[in-house]
Amino acid sequence: MVSMILVLALAAGATGATTTATTSSTSSLVFDISELDSKTLPCSDLNGFVNANWLAANPIPKDQTRWGTWDKLSEDSLNTQRDIVEAAAKNSSTAESGSIEQQIGYLYAAGMDTAAIERAGFTPIKPKLDAIASIKRTQDVVAYLTKSFADGDMEVFDFGPFADFKNAKMQIAYTEEAGLGLPTKDYYFDPKYKDIRDAYLEHIAKALQLTGVSGADANKQAHQVLAFETELARVSLTPVERRNPENIYHFVSVREADKITPHLRWEDFMKAQGVTVDKGFSLSQPKFMAEVDRLLASAPIDQWQSYLRFHVIHNASPFLSKAFQDNWFEFYGKTLTGQPEKEPRWKRVLGGVNDSMGEALGQLYVAKVFQPGVEAACPGAGRPRPRRAEGPHPER
Repeated sequence: MVSMILVLALAAGATGATTTATTSSTSSLVFDISELDSKTLPCSDLNGFVNANWLAANPIPKDQTRWGTWDKLSEDSLNTQRDIVEAAAKNSSTAESGSIEQQIGYLYAAGMDTAAIERAGFTPIKPKLDAIASIKRTQDVVAYLTKSFADGDMEVFDFGPFADFKNAKMQIAYTEEAGLGLPTKDYYFDPKYKDIRDAYLEHIAKALQLTGVSGADANKQAHQVLAFETELARVSLTPVERRNPENIYHFVSVREADKITPHLRWEDFMKAQGVTVDKGFSLSQPKFMAEVDRLLASAPIDQWQSYLRFHVIHNASPFLSKAFQDNWFEFYGKTLTGQPEKEPRWKRVLGGVNDSMGEALGQLYVAKVFQPGVEAACPGAGRPRPRRAEGPHPER
């Protein structure tokens, strides 16, 4: 918007053309000059000249940390999606069995059933917490991690498919450094983030207490978690380092990977994921994975348990009862991003629907929004587009 206004304004000035505001619905003008702040000199403050009026008229909503024209468009889309999922939930009992409408309706209704969610408490994650409590030795940690990945829960590091950087026709497996609860490694070492680290410790302890851990033990475990993550952060890449493709791709054979992580056997890991590795895969950050292996060998089992226990709670908190959601938002919403209020529940549940059944919801969205004639007016609108694959992230 800013660029378009500036280009048109300069073009008008250069050609001596005059632009007038209009309220006609048939006008083809690109913008209304009344949007510009006539009290601000563009040569002194171009941003203010172009955006001041819009910013004054569009304050950031309390459940957002940023706001712009694209955010407003997104809000319009979310409202349309809300109509779709609420209708699906209302009609789910009469919808065709197994249909997209029925599945989305059931999923959205389950997320909006706060009474059932409150009754459940942390019962949905109790089996994983029990499994962590039963860990006795390093082999048990490896077995737990392997099963968690097979169940779709990634812990300590990430794992998934993406195109081979050296041969885009091939899809290969990638491991990626992960496992941190704070945004980047700087948060673990820079003195300016000490208050954030202190707040993080409180957040971890509260999360543990919500599952029945005593106050004193929760405080002890919180310090264990932060210490564990600090060791991972020490060998993690900075955002700038992640922009170098060589730092997010390191092709190795299974045998070579086993030499880097002798306590984590990759053939067994891949087999549990249902993956067949031919020539190899990308152990993208060998230094990080070597540190994971060192921690497997040297970190006390109770520290591993504390770390894994907290991250199970952390990953599930947005979907558990209100106390877990509030604790999660207090730190990740208010403390880290300055967001004053949580998004309304329907938005959060809709986000879960998009994460789980986004393409299916997209079919219902296209059917509702792209009516006959739209594609003729906007060539290409509504056509399926290639899905963007998720792979190694240049920055986190």
